[in-house]
Amino acid sequence: AETTAGGGMGAGTMSLRQTAQRTGRTLSYGPRKTDGGLLALSEVAAMAFQEEPWLNRPDQVASLLRRLGVGRSEAFVQLLKKCRDKFDEVDTDHDGEIATDSTTIANWLNGLGVRRDAHAQNQQHIDEFKRTCEARQAATVSLPEVLAGFGFLLEEAADTKPSV
Repeated sequence: AETTAGGGMGAGTMSLRQTAQRTGRTLSYGPRKTDGGLLALSEVAAMAFQEEPWLNRPDQVASLLRRLGVGRSEAFVQLLKKCRDKFDEVDTDHDGEIATDSTTIANWLNGLGVRRDAHAQNQQHIDEFKRTCEARQAATVSLPEVLAGFGFLLEEAADTKPSV
């Protein structure tokens, strides 16, 4: 496959056009709703996770962050990078997954500086996420899974509005 060496994605990463050709999809610069607006962060992260097995390869991570950041503000793109960096810090065994226990998830979320009006609200969301993971019998989660689970909090924290 052809690869790009620039564009901020890193060497060896397929371009949007190449990805569209490989998957037989229409070229799009960011997932869109039928009204043309951007999909929620949680929806895009969930779609990325479902498209192919998540192996936490550098090209997968770069592609995920690129897709999540399209049409978003620079501040939001920086928050996404911080999400990745904090995830890597919490992923102590470097296998691309973190435990679904409340402490690990709270450490990731709190490391981002994402807080709602009260700590109890964050804990409520963490507990709900943990219950969802337990229902799927998932003891660990990947970056796209945690972004899918907490995307709404990230969008609130960044007060994102599409920039395109």
